[in-house]
Amino acid sequence: MQNFNHALCYLSFVALTGAAEISFSDDNKITGDLMAMDENGSITLSTTYAEQPLKIHANKVQKIDFGNADDTAEAPPQSITLINGDTLPVIVKSLDDHELLVTSPILGDLRISRDQIDSLQNGLFAQKNIYRGPKELSEWQSTNDQIMTWKCEENKLTAVGMGSIQKELKLPENYSIKFKLNWKFNPNFKFNFSDPLTPENDPADRYYLQFGRAGMEIKRVSTGNARFSTIAMINRTPDMFENNEVLVEIRVNRKNGRLELYINSELEGRYLDKNPPKGTGVILTSLSRSETELTISEIEINEWNSGASAPRSEDRGEGKEDAVIGRNSERFGGKLISINEINEQKIYRFKSNFQEEPIDLPETEVSTIYFSRSGDIKPQNADGFLLSLKGRGSLSVTKTIFNENSLKITHPMLGDINIDRAGVLQMQRRSASKEKTVSKP
Repeated sequence: MQNFNHALCYLSFVALTGAAEISFSDDNKITGDLMAMDENGSITLSTTYAEQPLKIHANKVQKIDFGNADDTAEAPPQSITLINGDTLPVIVKSLDDHELLVTSPILGDLRISRDQIDSLQNGLFAQKNIYRGPKELSEWQSTNDQIMTWKCEENKLTAVGMGSIQKELKLPENYSIKFKLNWKFNPNFKFNFSDPLTPENDPADRYYLQFGRAGMEIKRVSTGNARFSTIAMINRTPDMFENNEVLVEIRVNRKNGRLELYINSELEGRYLDKNPPKGTGVILTSLSRSETELTISEIEINEWNSGASAPRSEDRGEGKEDAVIGRNSERFGGKLISINEINEQKIYRFKSNFQEEPIDLPETEVSTIYFSRSGDIKPQNADGFLLSLKGRGSLSVTKTIFNENSLKITHPMLGDINIDRAGVLQMQRRSASKEKTVSKP
């Protein structure tokens, strides 16, 4: 046991390219070749720092990163959200009165009862990736020698003390930025986006997100009379986040003047800005003193398919009937009778409240389907792990067994499912979220 603890302490500072990473509840980490997990929860990990594979019990594991993030396989164009909040990237095959039949390169064929489905999204086409990293510090620049505050190790940018780094990304008109922020002690972090990368004190149009003791805020900086204006105020202070970490995603639709903020993969709010800034760079700034350490990792910047996302801002309604949202945001209430393939295209047969005969809608004209539900309270996910899947999928796990090729999981609603391991990004332990108070403009 002493030798294992010594190896674990050493491996916390070592990252193997493409290797899996196991994070423990005490902040230790270990990397290596993830071989298997058996029905008793024992994980087998092979590493060059131990002569024999290590056996680790899952009750001490907080998160497993399967090392699949660099795979660029195209995701399915549709997504199913279950009533417990799980999201499955799929291709719809058919629907009848009782169940939906879907297929997925990760999940295979699934039959899902209609009463287990919250919504169906169409048109989720693969997004063009602009940047994924960080890889090395030389990717970033600084105009004031503050780059010495930052270092890049194990695909993570870390700052101890005050300093800024920036990167020209040639951001497109519509884009999304996602990153993970970790901290020790009291963070004071500022993230500029849509930034022209001119000196900070020079008048310019840009956005920035700031996070510190007072919470989180998005501001719009302008060359006009009102130089600083608040886009969003979020009462989420650092002590509200488990393990001193938060996953932030910002989606910017400059064509329609919209921003969306996601915190830990949950929508925090949608905001309007009629005249968005045109800048194409980002800046990372640590405003903390030397005793505070900030770490930025898992940065992913993509072109955002806002055309498919815009209709999804529609309210689902009371949920007493099915609702169809069209490509141009038109909405119909009634009953989705079936989905079938006719003349080599998917047809959604829908009985609306406004006419006697059902209408046939080509799949290309349907953006979102909200399924009727009997109550407003979604069932809570069971204890266990949450799988993150490629294609922005997530899946609850109450039990799992895996080998080098596949996972066999038990889902609280769908039962036993076999999953292609290559499609799994992470497996993270569920824990009770701290109570939060959210204010939106």
